[in-house]
Amino acid sequence: MVKRSYQDLSWKPGCRTGVIIAATNANPLIIMKSLRLIAAAFAAVCLTTVIAFAADPSGIWKWSVPGRDGQMRDMTLKLELKDGQLTGTMSGFRGDTPITNASIKDDQITFTIVREFNGNKIETKYDGKLDGNTIKGSSEGPGRDGQVTKRDWNATRSS
Repeated sequence: MVKRSYQDLSWKPGCRTGVIIAATNANPLIIMKSLRLIAAAFAAVCLTTVIAFAADPSGIWKWSVPGRDGQMRDMTLKLELKDGQLTGTMSGFRGDTPITNASIKDDQITFTIVREFNGNKIETKYDGKLDGNTIKGSSEGPGRDGQVTKRDWNATRSS
C-alpha cells in the first residue's frame, strides 16, 4: 500500500464540490476503462427502466360496433404481453377468435383477426394507439360489396 500525503493530491480546477483527484500514479487507460464501464452500466439501467415502463396492453378491452341491423354489438379483446410476445383473443357476436400477427412497438398496437363465415375466410386488420386505459385506432376488412371497409374503434380497459 502506498502512503500518500496531502501534497500528492490536487484540487480539480473549477470544482465546487471539493472532489480531489489523485495527481500521481494514475494510469489513463484504467481511468478510461472505468469510465466506459460506468457509462455501460448507466445505459443498461436506463434501458431496463424504459422497458419496465413501456406500454403494456395486457388486460380485457371492450368497445361497441354498429351491426348490419343498426344495433350496437359489444366486442371484447383479451390481450397478454409476455416475454415481448403479444397474444390474445377477440370475443364478439361470432364467438372467440385468436389474434394473429400481433405486435406492439412503443404505444402502437397491431393485430389481425381471421374468421370463417359461410366457408369464406374473412381477415380484419386492427391498429391502434395505446394511451393508458384506452386504445384508439381503426380496422380494415372486406365489406359487403368486396371493397375494403375501414372503421374506427375505441376500446377501454375493463381490467
